[in-house]
Order: sequence, then C-alpha cells, then structure tokens
Amino acid sequence: MNEIELHPGTPFCTSEELNRIARQQGLCLAIAQASIFDEICRSIELPEEHEADLVNSYCLQNNLHQPEQISEHLQRRGWQQNDLLYFATKQERLRRFQQLMFAEDVELRFLSTKNDLDTIWYSLLRLRDGNLAFELHQRLLEGEADFEELAATFSEGPERDHGGKLGPVPLSQAHPVLVEKLRISQPGQMWEPFFLKDIWVILRLDEWQGARLDDLTRQQLLQDIFDDWLHERAIQLLNGEQTPPLPKSRFCSKTFEPKPHHEPDNGGEAIATEATNQTDDIKKRLQKITQLSHEEDKRLAVHDIDQLLTKYPKDLEVLVIANNVHRLAGNSREALKSAEKLIKFHKDFFDGYARAAQDLLSLDEAQNAVEVITQGLEKHPENYWILTTAIRAHIAAENYEQAATLGESLYLHHPKVESFDATELIAKSLRRRGRFEECRWHLYRSLQNAADATQRRHITEDIYHLDTQSKQAKYLPRSGCDVLCIASDEAPYIHEFIHHYIYLGFKNIFIGTNNCSDNTVEIIKKINTHFPQVQAINVDNTIDKFRQWGCYHRLFDIAIETTTSQHCLIVDVDEFWIADPFPLNIDDFIKQQPHFDAFSFHWVIAFDDETFSKPFGSDVAYVKDPWVKSLVNYTSPIYRIGVHGPNFNLNEQEAVVRIGSKVNVNIEKNLEGISVTGMCSDPTASTQDMDQQAWIAHRAYRSEIEYSSKLFKVHANDDTSQVGFKSNRYGWNSRKNFRVREDLMNDYIDKIMPADEVKKYHQSLDQFTLLTGISKDLKNAREAISEEKILENISLVSPEILSRDAELIKQIFRGTRFLEVINNQTAVD
Repeated sequence: MNEIELHPGTPFCTSEELNRIARQQGLCLAIAQASIFDEICRSIELPEEHEADLVNSYCLQNNLHQPEQISEHLQRRGWQQNDLLYFATKQERLRRFQQLMFAEDVELRFLSTKNDLDTIWYSLLRLRDGNLAFELHQRLLEGEADFEELAATFSEGPERDHGGKLGPVPLSQAHPVLVEKLRISQPGQMWEPFFLKDIWVILRLDEWQGARLDDLTRQQLLQDIFDDWLHERAIQLLNGEQTPPLPKSRFCSKTFEPKPHHEPDNGGEAIATEATNQTDDIKKRLQKITQLSHEEDKRLAVHDIDQLLTKYPKDLEVLVIANNVHRLAGNSREALKSAEKLIKFHKDFFDGYARAAQDLLSLDEAQNAVEVITQGLEKHPENYWILTTAIRAHIAAENYEQAATLGESLYLHHPKVESFDATELIAKSLRRRGRFEECRWHLYRSLQNAADATQRRHITEDIYHLDTQSKQAKYLPRSGCDVLCIASDEAPYIHEFIHHYIYLGFKNIFIGTNNCSDNTVEIIKKINTHFPQVQAINVDNTIDKFRQWGCYHRLFDIAIETTTSQHCLIVDVDEFWIADPFPLNIDDFIKQQPHFDAFSFHWVIAFDDETFSKPFGSDVAYVKDPWVKSLVNYTSPIYRIGVHGPNFNLNEQEAVVRIGSKVNVNIEKNLEGISVTGMCSDPTASTQDMDQQAWIAHRAYRSEIEYSSKLFKVHANDDTSQVGFKSNRYGWNSRKNFRVREDLMNDYIDKIMPADEVKKYHQSLDQFTLLTGISKDLKNAREAISEEKILENISLVSPEILSRDAELIKQIFRGTRFLEVINNQTAVD
C-alpha cells in the first residue's frame, strides 16, 4: 500500500487515508489547482541563465547567503534542490503561461467588462418627504435652483456636505439600483424622484469616464482570465473528466528572455497591446480633457478633444472620451458623431452601438436609434447592454411588440442578472400593448429573481399598478365625479372638506384614514349616516408598506369597483376645488369641457390669520402658485397615480391633459408614456383674465396656532425613527404680509365668489354640522389645538431630536413665535 510522506523519509498516511482527509477537510479543490500549477510549471521552459537568476533572487529575499544557510532552509522545509528551483521560478513560469495563453483575450475581456471598470461622477439628493422630492425635482428642471444648493440645504445623507456630488468612483461600487439607472443615463440626465428602501432619491449623472486599458488594468484582467480558466479546469478534474492537454509545443517554441515592460514579449502580446497602447502624449491630453470636462465652462474640453480627434481619428479611447465630453457639454449631435466613428472603426465594440442609440434617443430620433441598435444586436445578440438599450429604443419608437420580444430574449440569456430597470422596461412594453396577463407573468417571474427587498418591493408595486389598469380596462362608467383624499388627525376640519365637495355636486367622497389619534374617523362615521356617499377606508397597513402613492392607488381601486362616475379628483383635506362662477357644480364644469384624460388646476394659496375660520372668510390673502392638482378620467390607462397628477400609458399624441386654455403643457414624456407634472411652467395657461377657470384653494397655513400644531405630525412618507416633525412645510406667513403683491388674487376671488354666495355656503356648512350632530366632536377636537398644547409638545421633544432635526425645525417653524421657544430650550439643554 502506497504511503504518503509530508517530510522526506517519514511516512504520514496511506493514499486512501489522504483521499478521505482531502474530501472531509475540503482540500480537493486546492489539490486539483495544485496539480494544474504543477502541469503548467512543467510545460513552461526557461533558459538556464534565467533560472539561475531567479534562484539567486529567491535566496537574497530569504537571506540565504551561504551554502549552509541554503541547506538548512531546504532541510527545515523538507525540500530537495529541485523543489527550490520550482518555488523560485514558479511565478515567472505562471506569468509567461498567462501571457502566452491569454494575452490575446485581454482586450475582449476589457470591452465586455468595461462598464464595470468605468469611473463615474454623479449627484444625489436624498429626502424622506416624497412631496418635497418632487417639488425640488421640478425646481431643478425649471432652473430655479442648482443641484448643489438644494443638496446642501435639503439632502439627508452625507452627500449634503459636498453639495450632493459623489465621485470619482468605479461604477460597480455604487448602490445596485443607482448603477442600473446610471448605466442607461447620459451625462447631465436627471431622474425624477424614485423610492429606494426608506428614502426618496433624485439622481443625476454628471460624468462617465471610460476605463483605460493601462498596464495595471491589463495585468488585472489577465489574472482574472487565468483564474477563470484555472477554476474551470479544476472543476473538470473534480468531476472526473479528462482535461484537454496544454499546447506544450507552443510554449517550447516561444521561450524568451525577460524584456523591458513596455516592449512586446511576443506576437501574441503585441496583438493585445497594439489596439489600445497609447502614447504618453495621448494619455496626458485625455487626462487634462477629462478634468476640463468637470468645469463649468466645458468649451475648452470640447476644443481639446476635437483637436485630439483630428490627430487620432480612429483611437477607441479618444472616441469614447469625445463622446463623453460632448454629452456633458450638451452636444448630443457631436456626441453621436463620435459614437458613429466607434461603430465605423471598431465594429466589434458593443458600446459604440449602445452609445449611438442612446444619443439618437436624446435627439428624439427613436427610429434611427432602432436602426443602429439593430446592427448592434446582429453582432452582439446576447449582450446585456445592447438588449436593454434596444428595448428602450423600441419603446421610444412605440414598437411595443418588438420591445416585449427583446425582453424575452433578455430574460433567456440573463435570467439571474435581469436588472430592475430591464424588468420595468419589459413590463411597460407589455402593458402598452394591453397584454396584461403576460405582463403579470413577467413580473411574477422577475419577483423570483429579485436581488433584494428593494427590488421585490418595486416589482410588487408594478403588479399593483397592473391590477389597477386591468380594472380600468373592464370599467364601464356613466357620469359624475368623485373625490379621493387621505386624512390623518383632521378632526377639526374634515367636515368642512366633506361639506364643500357635497355642496359642489361631487358624487362620492373616498377618504383614506391613516394613523389617526384623534376623532377623525368617528366624525366621518356620523356624517356617513346622513350622507352614505362619504366613505372612510382605513389605509394604515397600506401606508406602512407602500406610503402615500399606495394609499391613493388603493382608494382608486376601491372607487373603480364601487362607483359609476366618469372622473375623480385627487386632493388633500386642505384643498378646495372652486370654479368660475362659484358655486359652479362639478358636473356642469365637466360638461363645458372637451374630452380629457386629466384636467389640472393651479393652486391658489390661502393665507388666513383667524383661528378655525370657515373656508373663504373675509380676511384672507389669495396668492397664485405654479403647483397643480388634477382631475382624472377613470378609463384613461393609468400607470401610476401621483400626488399632483398621474402617469399615463399614452403617448403625446394620444393623451389630452388640460389646464386652463392649454393642452399638454404640463406633461413630460417618459418610457411609460407621459406623466402629468406637479408644476405648470406656462403661466398663460390659466389666468385671472380668463372666464370659466377653475382652481384649487389650498388652506395649508391657516392661523399661526393651527399651522404650528400640525408640525408635530410626521408626514405619511417619512420614517418616524428618522424625523420628528412634518417635513413638507416651509414656514408660516401672516395674511398681513400680503397687503400689496402683484400675484395677489383677492379681487379675482371676490369677483368669482360673490359675497352673497359665500354667505349661503357658510349657512349650508352650519346646517350640515347641525344635521350630522358633530358639533360636540368638533369642540373636543379643537380644544386640543392651543398655544399651551404647542408649548407642551415642544417641552416633550428630547434634546437628541431637537439637535438632529435642527435644520428642519428652522425651516418649518420659520415665521412663528415658537421658533424662539425651541431655540431657547435647545440652548438650555
């Protein structure tokens, strides 16, 4: 029986025992790899002189200067002289093996993994308040503020200390969800707010710098290729398979002496080096251009890269940097030229086709983008980024069937790495074609492959949206308009809201109650006994998982299953729809309008100093605001219900979104179709000079006491463990500060709401209160709102929360007497 020796001459165990030990101690893979190393080292020959140099170097590194020291070293390790030669030359033999076997594959590996190696700069703004996130996003779109300023003021992550800017970092190091969005972004592109785990995110790609195949990257990729080959060969051995022999004749015929690092070692290495080896001049100039492209004035970067292109018109890295620079400078047409040259001179480089298609999409040339990416698909039919870009292009060109087919191909070739964005793209394609069952199956399938809880949550939301749209497709409306709202601790005011919409002829009122600690629900139940069209739906479980949007979707689903109305208005409890002339009935207003999918109405902010005043009192300041709320057609294909307006699965030609006298002025095109924006940037759409206009009177401020009392109630989208106050308020303003303002609308409101009509309205409100028997409930609810109660609430806030939320407190209590109280308490603490 064969015996194994660990030390020469000393038996250790039998081969059978060694087999058992290797299996049970998990050493089989290491032994397999060791045998491959041995096979390589036996195959790679070195000149005797070079072997001697390597042995001498080994001895010097280990302080082996005398023959007796070498003998002791060998004896201590149980080595023989040939073992010393083996260990001294092993790394050099492996290095030469890697060069001879895989040097030609380095460039291909570089191109296929380039996006993971690329360096990015991006800007980030994180907020717990979804409403504020959409508001800031709109301000950025309209150029009212810059990203750095808003991030420094509002962002709730460490990026606020750097104006929201992050980078340079390797693309692969960013959060996976951000990576997926940044991969398909163009420099300067900003994403509308999206929910990530427990926070809303606004994301903008600032710059994308392509990785360079320099010496360090080349060596790392060469090692990666070798490691993959080594692992595959070791697995074959472990499975008992016959491994293919090493091409020893190739190695023996190509032995070589060590040469300077930048000199080609052999034909194979020269081929791999030739395609990307740049002169020092190119490298320095590219680095300078990249730095210039970060600066505010990018003209010099554009000038320099164009000069470099004149000298090196076919160089891959120069063309990639040129594409990036022109994108950053907003020159989509010039960026496209660089991408087209990438295709012309580097036909096998997949990113040339992807970049060209993306540039064409930014130029709204969807059909041309389809043609280019189709060429890329012919060469790279399984490439992940070619497939995802192709899906985007076909959706933009409204080729939804082809986009859905490509989605299947994406899943077929990449079932485990299908990204969240790719999942959404495929779902949008199927949904736009009305293929709801296929879409549902696709989403369920993607749910199984979701990488984390965040992706599972978003896919679940998509399924929720799909169910809503399926219900819409079967809905047969007749006439009328409903109201949808969410209420939390609105006991002092909920009756005014309900009365208002009954008074103006709204058919049903669906109220989602959440996290109520007062008697809001009891008041609604009493009203319901006299007005059954008023329905309270508890949405505590919904808001816990799906936040505010989920609550509105649930209300919408309940409404569409129970109502026969044609439209619904989505508002908050402090928002009151009015039309010229008051009290114009909602049905009469709609009859006056041509068909619409959504009708948006500007806010008119009401500033009222009187505590518990009735709506539309005599001493109120009215100021027009660009923000809007929207009336929605139940049958229009909704992809998402937003706070200010929905997203429709309709293109710009199909959708009709009205505001005042204009159509489709407050929409944005996206891959789903169009979204109704929270702000209308066209001030001429609805003005005081026009007849028969409608508005949303927004009573967000009321008196100083009422305003301040509500600040201790955390917003529905906020995490109470992270914020202790209502974050979507920006300070109180007295009616006295609006005596003279150009945008004051008091004369107009007085004109469309005659005093005698307002008096009748108030009398009706009083009768409504008596009829429903809620007078005592209102009295109890309002007693909880007082200066004493506010001071008590302030005293109960811990010093830690006061310190953590100091900036927010300064923002929301601005203009009130209580900011000084909080500052004094903080100083004492």
